[in-house]
Amino acid sequence: MYAYLIEGDTAIKTYSGDNPPDGWYQSKMPIDWTKYYWDGSVPVLKPAEPEPPQLEPYVPNLAGYKQWKIAEVNNACSQILISGFYCDALGERHRYDTDIVDQINFAQAMQVAQSTGKPTSYRIWNADDVTKEWFSHTYEQLQAVMLAAADWKYQKLYLCSEYKNAIETAQSIKEIDVIIAGIDWDGSV
Repeated sequence: MYAYLIEGDTAIKTYSGDNPPDGWYQSKMPIDWTKYYWDGSVPVLKPAEPEPPQLEPYVPNLAGYKQWKIAEVNNACSQILISGFYCDALGERHRYDTDIVDQINFAQAMQVAQSTGKPTSYRIWNADDVTKEWFSHTYEQLQAVMLAAADWKYQKLYLCSEYKNAIETAQSIKEIDVIIAGIDWDGSV
C-alpha cells in the first residue's frame, strides 16, 4: 500500500507499507508525482507538454548576409582604431593608445609643447609593451607621432573600405566567407 500526504496540488510526503496514516491518499500502485497533479480528490495525469515546433535552419539571403558581414567588418575596424598603434618617434618603438581620452590628452600635449616651445611629458607604453610611463616629447616628436597615427588610421580605414567593397561585390555567401576568413588588418586586401 502507498499513501501520500497531499498539499496544494502535489504530494509532499510518501508512505509505503501497511496501515497508512489517516487522511493520506491511498493507492495500490506508486504514483510518479512529476507526471501527476492533485485535482482536489484524485491524482490526475499532467497534460503532455507540446513538442516545440521544429524550425527550419535559418539560411540568410545574400543581401542580408552582406549587411551582417559588413557590420562585423565595421565593428572590427572600430575596435582596431581604439586599440593603439606603434611609433618610433622617440628613437625606439612605443605603443600609443588611441581611445578618445588618449586622443584628447595627446592634442593637449601637442598644444603645450607648441605654445611653450619646451618638451612635454606624455604617457605611453614602454618599449617592452608591458608598462606605461611618462616620456618627454618635443613638439616635433609629437608631430611625428601625430603623422604616424594619421597614416596608421588611414591604412586601417582603407582596408576596412576595401573589405566592405569586396563583400558588397561578392556573388555568394561562400565568397563572402572566404573574404572574411582572409581578413588581415596588418596586410592588404
